[in-house]
Amino acid sequence: MRHRLRIPILAIVAGAIFLPFLGDKDIVTSHEGRVAQVAREMADVGWPWNARPVSVRSVKPVKTPYGLRLSPNPNRPPLVVNPWLVPTLNGQIRLQKPPLPYWCAATLYHWYGVGEWQARLVPALMGAFSGLLMVGLGREILGHRAAWIAGLVWLTTYFMVDEHRKAMADPYLAFFSLLAIWSWLRGVRIEATTQRHRLSPWLVLFYAALAGGALSKGPLILPHVGVPLLLWHYCYRRPPLRGWLGHLVGAAVFCALVLPWPIYVISHIPHVLDFWKYQSVGELTG
Repeated sequence: MRHRLRIPILAIVAGAIFLPFLGDKDIVTSHEGRVAQVAREMADVGWPWNARPVSVRSVKPVKTPYGLRLSPNPNRPPLVVNPWLVPTLNGQIRLQKPPLPYWCAATLYHWYGVGEWQARLVPALMGAFSGLLMVGLGREILGHRAAWIAGLVWLTTYFMVDEHRKAMADPYLAFFSLLAIWSWLRGVRIEATTQRHRLSPWLVLFYAALAGGALSKGPLILPHVGVPLLLWHYCYRRPPLRGWLGHLVGAAVFCALVLPWPIYVISHIPHVLDFWKYQSVGELTG
């Protein structure tokens, strides 16, 4: 009975640490401000399927001291966009980050009004749930006793709690990275136990988590997940997840979740592909 109560108790403790007083601290940093304001502009136009279009300035790529940016193009007519599909910020297109953090905050704005706690609630929930993921990861790698220590370390590390109580894209990246790694390791263990290589739900969950990270922070999810998994397989000499059907279904899930938004933006906003190439490659090498 004690063992069964550990997970509920840990979940309650995680919620008590991450969730209270989310609205007591004003949004003052630029990172939070951009997410909150973009989400507010989304919520102001209605739901995405009946959103009121807004007019924004056309853009062109411009090299600045801070790198390549999409700057207003006075020689082109304004663009009429749906802010849910083409995020906007103060009359300009905002495509530096994928839209999932904006969508989550805008949805809560619609339901509960605009405020600090609405913008921060989803990252805080992700931080609390990540404590349970840390227990699962610890159990897969280090054993039962170390798993609970790992979970408690996560819940009592001030930086983790503070970062997940902010309206930023980084908590989304951290959460989906942990979820992808945990689902992969669990799938490997179950496959090794059963000696079956059929369609694995853990493999599909792995690809879905990659999709969530890609919609939150772009291609950064790939090294965040790929490097730890490569090191784990090398150190523990474990074979990767097999079964072509699982990988095929997972890849289809990933494409179905990730590709519609960038395809839409590429087809409606000029020069955005060059800008994204720089965002994902140029700034990383810099």
